[in-house]
Amino acid sequence: MTGPDAADTGVRRQERDRLAARLAAVVALLLVLAALRVHNLAAQDPFIDEGAHVQRARAVWSFEQNPGRFSNGKVLLYFWLGVFELPPISALWIARAAIALLALPSGAAVYALGRKMGGGPTGLAALGIYAVLPLALFFERMALADPLAGMFMALIAWRSLALARHPSAREAVLVGGLVASATLAKLTMGLAPLLPAAATLLYDPLPVSGWRARLDAWRTRHARGLALAAGVVVGCWLPLVLPAAMAYVRGDTFTLVNAANMADVRNPALLAELRAIVPALIHYTSGALPLAAAAGLGALARRPQRSSKARAHLLYLLIWLAASVLLPLLASRNLRTRYFMPAAAPLSIAAGCGVAALWHTRRRAARLAVVAAVLAWVGGFALPIAVTTVTAPQDLALPPADAAVYLGGNFAGDAFREIAVLLDTLDPPAGRILADAPTCDALYFFTSRPVTCAADIANPRELLDAPVSYVVLNGHESQPDQLGLVWELVAEFERPALERLAGVTRTASLWRVRTAPAEP
Repeated sequence: MTGPDAADTGVRRQERDRLAARLAAVVALLLVLAALRVHNLAAQDPFIDEGAHVQRARAVWSFEQNPGRFSNGKVLLYFWLGVFELPPISALWIARAAIALLALPSGAAVYALGRKMGGGPTGLAALGIYAVLPLALFFERMALADPLAGMFMALIAWRSLALARHPSAREAVLVGGLVASATLAKLTMGLAPLLPAAATLLYDPLPVSGWRARLDAWRTRHARGLALAAGVVVGCWLPLVLPAAMAYVRGDTFTLVNAANMADVRNPALLAELRAIVPALIHYTSGALPLAAAAGLGALARRPQRSSKARAHLLYLLIWLAASVLLPLLASRNLRTRYFMPAAAPLSIAAGCGVAALWHTRRRAARLAVVAAVLAWVGGFALPIAVTTVTAPQDLALPPADAAVYLGGNFAGDAFREIAVLLDTLDPPAGRILADAPTCDALYFFTSRPVTCAADIANPRELLDAPVSYVVLNGHESQPDQLGLVWELVAEFERPALERLAGVTRTASLWRVRTAPAEP
């Protein structure tokens, strides 16, 4: 074959080869992403919230009560974890693996959106950043609601583009289901509906000019689909909202929202928390990643070709970021870095846009600088943290507040393992084991013995029902009321002091409690 046909065949073959190479690179990056998240998952001590999530997940599928009563704004997390039944001892690995594997659809969505916004190289750069970004990696290795909510936000951002370009009832129902899932996974994603609305406004090339005509055309083309999506969201939330409203009228307990963590915007301490959260987030991103993301957004703003589409990408990423972080910033009393984990996906895409834009410059020096910067960030920052996370998480240099709760804290560590060994060898084995609620949740990861959660560990009335009981005290509780019973210290364990955990009590003790002998 010669002439134009041969040339066309050669071009098509080269295109197929490029697509195959790109697909292989995507698969390789996704495998790296998954391996980093599932390897050695139990090496890090359990975080107290993981114990609470597991205990609620064990109860949610029984439907003995409306799950909204104990949802704390995370009801979908409990249904997801509850699928795996979470038996004692192995519950920590199973629960974390169930969350870690959700990083695969998150990463796939990051690549798909990056490719739409800047082509294949941008998608690969975004996925590569997301795979090793500590803000994503660290929290996706824990049984928390934030990675689940972040995955749904990424999927919403992806499918909303399809709804904008090809409005249909199918896409509207799918987007509505994803929006409902994101908000049910974590209520701080309550601004998720902004994404489909923004996508239809930014990405549909309406064939009219003038803002009034464009608004009318947009309403004609998208109002019905968005209304259908909104109806799906409302339908998913009604089984929780209606009983919650009825319970509120009756003065009943229904923790659909964790009121204890709701911020008072008039409190000046909120500004102090906002100032403190920025350097904490830098620990998980480095200063270079926000700069690369800003460069990517700037490149979209200055892109001369297809400028209207580039501006749409810019605004869409900004809206996605805002929808991911505004409610945690404004509504949370105690800001935690994990609340901002859903922002990892749009940050990675923006940074990927910046890397690709600099790489595509014609200046060789700029390309070499990009390669050097990427290698420095991956080799000097992201990869060392990733290796430490999967091999020796106790050696991670986290912000002080995070180190205190994630690297042992009050409810894990060797002391709890020693307590668990004693509990498994108790004689007689029939004695009741009592602990306060957080300790009770944490012990589920260490012993298969049933543990009763005391309503009030300072006044443990449950001890009066059994001739012999065992009480686990975690060192930070007030000394319980003796209740006329005999308390015998079985063992006490001091956790090794860590300099970065100054001020955290690290003592655990086990007591044998029995009725006092009758006086002669």
